[in-house]
Amino acid sequence: MQMTRLYQAAETLRGLKGQSEVARALNASPQTINNWEARGISKPGLLKAQAIIGCSATWLESGEGEMAIGGSHMGSSTLPFLSGARRVSVGAKNDDIPIKKVALTLQAGIMGFEATQVHDGDTTIDIPRRFIEENDLVPQCLLAISIKGDSMWPLMIDGDSVVINIADTKPINNELYAINFDGEAVIKRMVYENRQWYLDSMNPDPQYKRRVCRGGECIVVGRVVFQPGRKLIGRV
Repeated sequence: MQMTRLYQAAETLRGLKGQSEVARALNASPQTINNWEARGISKPGLLKAQAIIGCSATWLESGEGEMAIGGSHMGSSTLPFLSGARRVSVGAKNDDIPIKKVALTLQAGIMGFEATQVHDGDTTIDIPRRFIEENDLVPQCLLAISIKGDSMWPLMIDGDSVVINIADTKPINNELYAINFDGEAVIKRMVYENRQWYLDSMNPDPQYKRRVCRGGECIVVGRVVFQPGRKLIGRV
């Protein structure tokens, strides 16, 4: 039923018909689509569909609520996550792509969060277009957030900004992620040891001890991919 809803939303909201057009729009391989047909759409797939097609991830997963987010419709320039934000074409002539800065409101469910645009001070972070292309990122799946606290010092300090990819939630050992940890928004390095995932801080102070990441109390919101002046993918 999830795939039936996906095809329905793709045609209604974006005029996409059939498996091949949907797969091309989501940059998904035929094998990925077949896996979704057999096992259900993965969480990253739900988020990517929401970002690109404009349909609700909750509606795709369960059929509950409205199909479209924010009145999305075919040809709309509105991002599903942030009202009033504009879509950016990676093929545009601009060298930088502005990513909206948001505050995360944490919640239960498939998303684990809601994003509210920040209006105080700097409201965007510019990412080089080449970086987007080289790392196969989807601009509509990127959010900029502020760091709180000093647990990730010296790599990040309180008030720094980073960009997260909410379509990338599958943990990779030693990579950085934004996490909904028991209702608290944190940026941590995820470490896999003894068949268990842990949230690890960079700061060696004993108060920032390692914490176990499991179950509904630890929801991965997105992978940290960019900090102004630094590339964080595969660099920690």
